[in-house]
Amino acid sequence: KKKYVDRQNSLNRHGAAGLMAEILTINRVGQDGDFADMAIELLAEMLNGGNKDVQQAIFNFATTQDPKGSFLSHIKDRLSRGERAVRERRDSVRAKYVPFTEELMKEYKELIQTLKFMQLMCEGHTLDMQNLMRTQHIHGSAVSINLLAQSIDLLSVMVESSATLRRFDEMDVNAAEACLNFLIEALQGPCPDNQLFVVTHMSPAPAIEVCKQIIPSPFSKTCSKDTKLRFQGCAVKFLAACLEGRRDSR
Repeated sequence: KKKYVDRQNSLNRHGAAGLMAEILTINRVGQDGDFADMAIELLAEMLNGGNKDVQQAIFNFATTQDPKGSFLSHIKDRLSRGERAVRERRDSVRAKYVPFTEELMKEYKELIQTLKFMQLMCEGHTLDMQNLMRTQHIHGSAVSINLLAQSIDLLSVMVESSATLRRFDEMDVNAAEACLNFLIEALQGPCPDNQLFVVTHMSPAPAIEVCKQIIPSPFSKTCSKDTKLRFQGCAVKFLAACLEGRRDSR
């Protein structure tokens, strides 16, 4: 493990984290080949295990070298593209379960990659990065991109109702679970401002309502028992993260 962390830190010392983040600022989602996907993949590998130095390098880039918010805007666009895929999938299974098409499977994998990257940016209860997922105004940014709100909205589209869950297969679960895992990491520590946002974003709080659907759901027969239990456990973990350290009634 030490050698792995040493390699992460060596890449970071040579400016790889900032360079990959800059690549994302100049690449358009879905229009510039796989370069941005490769940058995300390398950043995720450098962040793996909650590398604080790499997290700090990305945070510094986003807050001091990217006044227009292009880095986070790229992530926002990736989530928007993923949401379009989720809506297409939801419409295709509205009447009955159908398997994923090859193209839709690819788009779901890209969405999961993005959500995992966001989770890794916050991993280890990194408060500055957790708050950055919600707002950038405090760092003097000309724009503010709320990835926390967008992820909550995405989760609500994924889990529209208990009937939707009954038509889920493994890939549907993997995407919704990746979304929940990001939200959990954005809350744990705790991060009080993110907790408050999650429960007041709308009324009733959509992410909490989704978890109330997930926990008792029988799911589709295409999902294994282990997958169901893992997903339900993830929903419980999210609710616990909302309550962590709270002394108020909200």
